[in-house]
Amino acid sequence: MKVEMPKEVKRERKLIGMGCAGPDKYNEWHEKLAKESLESLKLKGLMVHKTWMASDGWMDGVNFLHVLVELPALKRTREESVLKIKFSSGQSWYIHRCGWVLASIDYPELFEDPKSPPPPPPEPKKPVKMVEVKITFRSAKKSINAFLKKHGVQGDVGFYTPKAWKDRNEPYGGGKESVLVMTFEGPFYAVMNTFFESEHLTAIYNAFDELMESLGCWYELGNAWNLTLYKKD
Repeated sequence: MKVEMPKEVKRERKLIGMGCAGPDKYNEWHEKLAKESLESLKLKGLMVHKTWMASDGWMDGVNFLHVLVELPALKRTREESVLKIKFSSGQSWYIHRCGWVLASIDYPELFEDPKSPPPPPPEPKKPVKMVEVKITFRSAKKSINAFLKKHGVQGDVGFYTPKAWKDRNEPYGGGKESVLVMTFEGPFYAVMNTFFESEHLTAIYNAFDELMESLGCWYELGNAWNLTLYKKD
């Protein structure tokens, strides 16, 4: 089951990971999805005995709906007549993947959506020729500059090779495994350090993460005014 997160829930979930917010909106929204789905299970013959919200051990304060259900007579076995299920959550920031997970025996036919057509058979996999794209200081700088210009946050930005950064004797960032070091003040500084204050800044912050993914890179902040770019292994 894929559901797009509401903007306020998506923003809160990002802040949860930074320790800047509690999961109240996320819990309410996820519980509502679970209870709507539970109604469809009742129509399929499941008898609900008990429901409760409890932690899944995924993140502090994040709770999921747990349900004690009894199987229809024709589905029931002597060993398993009552099961505990939970409405489990996925990990995507944008498209929320969720669904029921059984604690013991799996009865997939009880949880299929009758309105959905059966999935088509998988197509034979075609061999894919892997092309390695080499990321360099020059190509990374060009891509980042294009991104900054597109989003109107291109002022007060500088780029350093690993050697040039080492020569500055800065305490953080750089290293021989890095691609480049980027320094910033002004508008991009606001994106990297105060993105949670507005949806506009959050959108640019998320888009920068997507750019890094497309380049096959990741980054980490050194000081609040610089970051180091690395190639993914």
